[in-house]
Amino acid sequence: MVLEGGPVRGVTIAALVAMTIFGGSLAAQEWDGHKNAKGWCRLDFIDGTGTFYDAAARRLYQWAPGAGTLKTVNAVNMDMSPDRWMIDGDNVWLVVGATLKKYRATGELEDDYKLPAEVADLELVPQDGFYLSYKTLTPYVEKRSLKNGSVVWSHGDKPRRNETTSRILHRITANGDRNIILASGDGLFVDVLDNKKGNSLGQTYFTYQDKEPPALKLEQRDRPPLVWWFGQGVAFQALPASAVPSLGLQGTVLARLDFSASAVEFLPTPFSEGHLLVGVQEDRAVFVGPNGGMAFVPIR
Repeated sequence: MVLEGGPVRGVTIAALVAMTIFGGSLAAQEWDGHKNAKGWCRLDFIDGTGTFYDAAARRLYQWAPGAGTLKTVNAVNMDMSPDRWMIDGDNVWLVVGATLKKYRATGELEDDYKLPAEVADLELVPQDGFYLSYKTLTPYVEKRSLKNGSVVWSHGDKPRRNETTSRILHRITANGDRNIILASGDGLFVDVLDNKKGNSLGQTYFTYQDKEPPALKLEQRDRPPLVWWFGQGVAFQALPASAVPSLGLQGTVLARLDFSASAVEFLPTPFSEGHLLVGVQEDRAVFVGPNGGMAFVPIR
């Protein structure tokens, strides 16, 4: 579907009118993701729905292309400011430092969970569970239950205190089979984790023009987010051009990871460094600009 219009999976006009707005009014639907989106988000790779946090208003906005704002959560009474967040039905989940908090629709804290480290990535797979990767020196990933937040499985060694870091070294995304793609460090290769048990299904190494791809020169920067292009067998990662200087490009570069060909392409974009890749909608990659608002670039 395209951003400007069209149906959204499971959402009708009647449902939008009847949908509960947590702690707000229908006027909150005037929030416009195209103009107001800021910071971290992870768009659903099927229908493009995403949840954005507005720090000034202290609200969470669940937004969908063509439909606008689906839910507004008044987060004034919740523990702020969150590092990651998601809305699952009538539940709101916030990650604050090394703590996971679950709230009811009323804003009442239902439970909180001590995490082994600060969270690097959060990936929600509706009706299946959610996945957390951590700011650790070596990869550590957990699948947790949407019902009670308990750990379903973990991959890697649970970190000790001296095995954490302030940087994001490991990124995750779910593919079309709901398995987890794990990218780590400065290399352009990934590990595929089984969504049922968390065991490795194998690694994919990518070539660039039939040769070994350039190593990423991230230095002290975080590894950028990884997103999946549904139905195409392709993942994308937006890189600062300065992280791949041998390409001679400027601004933000889109790494296209083709799993069927085990090959990577580096696609130039018109954007400066600092644009954050949040997902894919139909045939274009979706970015949030450093000063807010969405930006798009066609993909193939």
